[in-house]
Amino acid sequence: MTALWVAVHVPNRVRRLILANTAARIGETGLWSDRIRAARTDGLRPLADASMLRWFTEGFRARRPDIVARFRETFERTNVDGYVGCCAALREADLRSLAGEVACPTLVVTGRKDPATPPENGRWLAERIPGAALVELDSAHLSNVECADEFNAAVRNFMAAHDEITKNKLPITKV
Repeated sequence: MTALWVAVHVPNRVRRLILANTAARIGETGLWSDRIRAARTDGLRPLADASMLRWFTEGFRARRPDIVARFRETFERTNVDGYVGCCAALREADLRSLAGEVACPTLVVTGRKDPATPPENGRWLAERIPGAALVELDSAHLSNVECADEFNAAVRNFMAAHDEITKNKLPITKV
């Protein structure tokens, strides 16, 4: 969502845009308020199980419990105030009116089994962003982890395809 906002509001800083497992609006207000309340009350440990279910498919969790355990541990160690701030930002963010204003080459990557940002959210972005390419992977929310080879290939192909378009542009302005 941050990259989408930057691409529209500071387009001279973005040559190409990759929107992976995201949406212009994620979840509903109540969902984020509930997570904020739970995190403040009980910490992040009780939220970890549900997060791993959203982030990784059942098959990946069975095949790679080591990776899932690392993500769970990182999640549980996350600063509660930081997590709450992120939830509050997501609760308030609605960038649906901006999607059509993206002017740079864009790749949208979505996971076919992503309950956090379902594939229809990615398709919606790709339909509204002029010329956007869409890649759907057989993953849940962390497609770059679960389908790393396919994700990386899609990114490399996208970057290579748009190298000619971007290499002759002026350098990105520093602020």
